[in-house]
Amino acid sequence: MAWFQPSIEQLGRREMPAGLVPVRELENNDSAETSQVLAGPIGFSVAGRVSTVADRDSFSITAVAGTRVTLEAKPTRWAGRPADVFAPRLTVFAPDGSVIATAATTGTGRERGASYAFFAAAGGVYRMEVAGRQGLPGIGRQTGDYTLQIRGTAPAATPPVVAPAEAPVLTRLAIYEPASATPSVGDWQTVTAADQRLTGKNVYVMVHGWAVDYAGVPALNGTSTNPLKWWQTIDYQALTPASSALTEPVAAYMFLGQKGENLLHTPVSPAGLAWQVKQSDPDAVILAYSWVDDSATLLPGDSEARTTLNGARLATGLAQMLPTGDGMPRGVHLIGHSHGSKVATVAATLLRQQGRVVNQLTILDAPEQGSSVTTFNAANHLWYFLAALPVDRGQAAGTTFVDNYVSDLDRRLGLIQGYDPFARTPVKVNTLQQVADVTLNPRPLLPLIPKPADSFPHRYAPAWYAGGSGSWLANPTPTVANQWSPLIVNPAVARPVAGSSTQSWQTAIGPQFALTAGAAPNTPVFDPQPTTLMMRPTGIPSRLNPPFDGTVALSGNGQGEMVTKSYTFRTPTLTASDSFGISFNYQFSAFEADDQLRITVNTGAGFEQKEVFVMTAKQLGTSQGIATLSLGSLSKHPGAFGSKRIEFSIVPSAGSQARTTVNITNFKRFAVPGA
Repeated sequence: MAWFQPSIEQLGRREMPAGLVPVRELENNDSAETSQVLAGPIGFSVAGRVSTVADRDSFSITAVAGTRVTLEAKPTRWAGRPADVFAPRLTVFAPDGSVIATAATTGTGRERGASYAFFAAAGGVYRMEVAGRQGLPGIGRQTGDYTLQIRGTAPAATPPVVAPAEAPVLTRLAIYEPASATPSVGDWQTVTAADQRLTGKNVYVMVHGWAVDYAGVPALNGTSTNPLKWWQTIDYQALTPASSALTEPVAAYMFLGQKGENLLHTPVSPAGLAWQVKQSDPDAVILAYSWVDDSATLLPGDSEARTTLNGARLATGLAQMLPTGDGMPRGVHLIGHSHGSKVATVAATLLRQQGRVVNQLTILDAPEQGSSVTTFNAANHLWYFLAALPVDRGQAAGTTFVDNYVSDLDRRLGLIQGYDPFARTPVKVNTLQQVADVTLNPRPLLPLIPKPADSFPHRYAPAWYAGGSGSWLANPTPTVANQWSPLIVNPAVARPVAGSSTQSWQTAIGPQFALTAGAAPNTPVFDPQPTTLMMRPTGIPSRLNPPFDGTVALSGNGQGEMVTKSYTFRTPTLTASDSFGISFNYQFSAFEADDQLRITVNTGAGFEQKEVFVMTAKQLGTSQGIATLSLGSLSKHPGAFGSKRIEFSIVPSAGSQARTTVNITNFKRFAVPGA
């Protein structure tokens, strides 16, 4: 056994041959720089000795992406030390030099050792280090002689689940610099960090909603790191359609004037929303936020599941783009339609946590009620998020003025009882009673025989807001829409704005932009009644289940593979009109690359898990997030024995070792009764 004898070699790098051939490791000479390179296929038996606490034996292998590597350090019979004190510290380093994991020593006697298996998420050189362990304070363990077995398994034929790469957030924003009211892709300019074009300006940020007509189109006209943008759909004829020819850009109200579907084709807005606001406020800078790649889905629930992620992206982008100090803008006004209103609302809450003021948040027909909303898990549940904002109709400094326009799927938010989203026990707040609710009436603009599932009433809110913002034939002296904004001085606008208003007209020849203010203040009528959600881990007999402590702690395993924890929860008794959901808080303590938190629920009649929430960790950072899951379909599909399965996963991005960790807490279930 000559290979067990000490060898005398000069310090420095040396290669060891491939195969399970024992090779003597040189003592006391290893560091990251002098790592012993193991050459050839991954299959080695390395012998060594850690003779001092500070001694490190370091080995390197080259692994292609997808390789599974197993490591096992054991004492040799020639150790010369009692096996029960054999305690190597086995550490694995990724190609970028970061630590994947440190394996613990377990077992007793001859079975004592350290083992670890990892997935090579990225191809490259991986380093393994065997070192002494610290025992009691001031006392170290030298480990003694050991053998380290290193084996590799070729990548599986089926690649692991990975999260897509993120596009830079600033590429999702563009500034509107028009030459005329006629829209052009060239009207939208790229943005920069701390963009000086915003200095001293009123910044309006507009967010589109569900883009069902474009389902499948982004995949044919972009990539995950350079997705199709909202303003690029102005040239819809140049895009590759998924199934049928496209007829207009996404959320056409942004770029084009709008008319009613009645016989008179009554004009609602003479030009697009971007142009109208630009003309109404000389100090306006118009920004568009694009999330077409996530909202162009066949079903609305798939779009809703991505709203919180895009709210975090928007907040991150604005935090990078908005100048600070002397160069900061005069004010910020976020405007969102449909699911875009939740994107805007989430962004407002996150910016508030960062100490930034959002002066106004405009909600344009957020989907909140109706069978088409609840059945397809498409409800925004904005009542939950708004409770995290300092809402004030009086527009006091440092507060947010929130106006909510109801034209089809929305509801008066001022009638809902709000609750502090950060409180562990339900705490009522009166935040929602400070919202300015505006109920619109699109019926005069519909044909005598309305088309089934007509989307015009839902699109009426942003079109009306565009028409109401500027001066034109049907609205010569504007006093509504963005004219209410604290960013605009308009003596004709009474402040504080009424808690509720109703569109005055009843026929198509009536005053479309006149509102009648309600005399009574907003008073809660609908109570979501949030209660603690109890969950039970799956795969464990009921009698062995520990009591749920209210926290789901997820830690990536450092192996580059998805990690999932599964639970079940009881479905409450619901009616078809109830907007049901689950709320929670969450916070990442560490995150890597574009790793994601993904939540699925078997929302239908079967057992298929449906994605209901996703968040890319780096977009939220280490801030505390608040979120809801939209689960209205459970009124029809309560599950076998009234139970549903919910799964929480950390999904690594390409090349990530999945070292992301997150705690999910404060689970509550709620149901907003139908109006």
